[in-house]
Amino acid sequence: MMVLLGFNGCSGEAPCMYGSPYALHTIKGKVENNSGSAIKGIQVICNAKNSWIKPDTLLSNQNGEFIFKSEHTFTEATYKLICKDIDGDTNGSYKNDSIEVEFKKSDLSNGKDWFEGEATKNVTIKLSENDK
Repeated sequence: MMVLLGFNGCSGEAPCMYGSPYALHTIKGKVENNSGSAIKGIQVICNAKNSWIKPDTLLSNQNGEFIFKSEHTFTEATYKLICKDIDGDTNGSYKNDSIEVEFKKSDLSNGKDWFEGEATKNVTIKLSENDK
């Protein structure tokens, strides 16, 4: 009867979606000394904990900044950032340090279909000078 009146139950075909949900995580970071001055040339290794994603290695620029982006197959993830002074005394001599950055599903926005959304975290990493 509904068909005769022009009604139907669906408004078209459902889109085919293969794969699994994913999210875009971005970490914008800055490496500073304890006085708040930027440190360039610091190696930042970004490693997603408990994940198959391989670590990414970055260098802080002249303003001490770096940007890490990851399309992650899990909407929630924790990244370990390991900072290493690899240029010796060129920009000062600093102790290695690490921090963890956590993304929760509630941090995500602008998601649609399998794309759960994106989130950006801003972090500042303070490195201590090596004892001379």
